[in-house]
Amino acid sequence: MDLKTFFYENVILPYKNFLKVKANSVSGENIDRTAGLQAAIALYHFREHLPAEMRQSHASLMHKCADYGLLGDIVNLTKHNERKSASTPKILSMHDIIEIIISTEYQDEQGPYHHN
Repeated sequence: MDLKTFFYENVILPYKNFLKVKANSVSGENIDRTAGLQAAIALYHFREHLPAEMRQSHASLMHKCADYGLLGDIVNLTKHNERKSASTPKILSMHDIIEIIISTEYQDEQGPYHHN
């Protein structure tokens, strides 16, 4: 399998699934959270599938994109549940990753508008 196909099937498709799940307005049972974590895991581990001549170090990627470190913290928590290390992770526990519902209510001359 070539790298483009691998990227599409293993990174893009989980991300598209997350967007689909997020847009369906169904809440509860951590469906959004689960789909988001699956997409995060796929993206974070993609680096390991790059050919050696293309692969950058974890530190190099974190220097270029601070969110790569956060992504790593999240992915590590999916395996270990709590982070206890000498480094300073941005998130310490899977309990810090939650699904929330935001309800917006607006009213104008046409009447009330509600969106979750």
